[in-house]
Amino acid sequence: MPSPSATAAASSNVSVIHLPAVDSASVEQVRMQLGRIKDALPKFGVTISSHLADPVPDPPPHCEMFTMAVLLIETVLEKRPEDVPHECHAELAILLAMPGIPEQSIVQIAFGREAGERNVEKMARLLHDARREGMSVDDLVAERSRSGSLPRGHLLAAGLAAHMASATPEWLGERTA
Repeated sequence: MPSPSATAAASSNVSVIHLPAVDSASVEQVRMQLGRIKDALPKFGVTISSHLADPVPDPPPHCEMFTMAVLLIETVLEKRPEDVPHECHAELAILLAMPGIPEQSIVQIAFGREAGERNVEKMARLLHDARREGMSVDDLVAERSRSGSLPRGHLLAAGLAAHMASATPEWLGERTA
């Protein structure tokens, strides 16, 4: 049975996800950039648009990578896919391999830069709380999840509320009939 996205793409003659074609020269350029990043570790930086660099926000303690991800995602999203520099592809690949960065990036892409910045603040509070309790972040999250004190769904609720506020009476009638 074909997947829903494959069925939708076949029936509409429009691809569900549009990504630019990647040639072997581009792949090699990204690999070279990844090698440069690896050689420079533990130092790591990201390529950002100049208007985002003035001023670069001061990251909360131990949240530097989360802050860099917010700026890099904004830089990548403001360009046409084929205009994103190879350096950005490599930097994005490194950041997306780190815990919490993929989730933050998805939230930022869906809800905007402010949502990404709020996630950085949330991570800073979580790190602070874990350190104060003498626990790892994973253990603190597990404990809060077990006790029911882990905040959940606020982005989903906010998105749903905004959607419902803009919903037409006809759409609402179809959903409740």
